[in-house]
Amino acid sequence: TYAYSDSTAVVGPLATASEPHSYDLCEEHALRLTAPRGWEVVRHEGGFAAPQPSGDELTALAEAV
Repeated sequence: TYAYSDSTAVVGPLATASEPHSYDLCEEHALRLTAPRGWEVVRHEGGFAAPQPSGDELTALAEAV
């Protein structure tokens, strides 16, 4: 997530809701993320767990099969 007013990039678990300044990254890219000069990067402590599929994702998968 980017907080432009605070010049801060926050790297943490995947968002549970859509946010206009949030982007989903794989673990490799989340660990390598850098921010513009003068910005602060705040990183989530601990590992990144794989998200659990939601009911919508499971329904879409079942309908696709």
